[in-house]
Amino acid sequence: MKNKNPFALPVIALVALLGACSTSPASSASSSLRDTLIVGMECEYAPFDWEAMTANDHTVKLDNSSLYADGYDVDISVAIASYLGARLVIRQVAWDSLIPALETNDIDCIISDMSYTAERAKSVDFSEAYYQSAIVGVVKTDGRYATAASVAALAGCKAISQLGTVEDGVIDQISNVIHVTPADTFGDAVLTLQAGDADVLLAEDPVAKCIVDVNSGLSVIQFTNGGFTGVDSSSLSGNIPVRKGDSVLQGQINAALATIPEATRDLWMQEASERCSVTGDGSSSSAA
Repeated sequence: MKNKNPFALPVIALVALLGACSTSPASSASSSLRDTLIVGMECEYAPFDWEAMTANDHTVKLDNSSLYADGYDVDISVAIASYLGARLVIRQVAWDSLIPALETNDIDCIISDMSYTAERAKSVDFSEAYYQSAIVGVVKTDGRYATAASVAALAGCKAISQLGTVEDGVIDQISNVIHVTPADTFGDAVLTLQAGDADVLLAEDPVAKCIVDVNSGLSVIQFTNGGFTGVDSSSLSGNIPVRKGDSVLQGQINAALATIPEATRDLWMQEASERCSVTGDGSSSSAA
């Protein structure tokens, strides 16, 4: 059986890299702050989080499943649980069900690269950011928009992203854009792009890099000559939502994040990107 990579077609096994991180997770708190930390995670958003069929030094077994969670979000989850002295439980939850699962007490927090937005903040409280990124585009290497370097250069394109994401929310800033029906997952959005039903897929830069690494014929474009407006750093940050009013867990998570050096976070993202960008035979995947 093979690991599930949401961006590779066909699905190809991810190589379990040997050896632990060279930098250890955050040290545990002096005493247990809670018995269990139940984390909700989409597991469809490499390199932040994805499903794996086999274990490696970074994976955590998914609750009520034979599968494992892998990715940068898993490393962050392990570090936070270690700091809290808590047993870590990761539950796979569809993206648009993550906040409802939090509100119904099925999970304690969401660690799935969910950005702060004013709308989401009406329902949940957020931790400090644990990752910062930028919006980029994924296009066909030989396509019309392969050299686009600004949002203005995308005028008239067919654009897509995932439903309920910041990236989908900015698509209508593109002049004369055809806003393609948002996909349920970024993997589905990649299929739409490859089929020619979209010209541009908007994504965060680490996600875009993973997409092009495992799918031949796709490239990343950066908006160096003018990007999207009204998108500040908070809109492009990975934050950890907790239940509204749960200031105790919010404070504990912030304290745990403060113990993880920037260099360690960069290393974890680099390693996660390498794992999600490698196929079973060590070569890049060609999309079907």
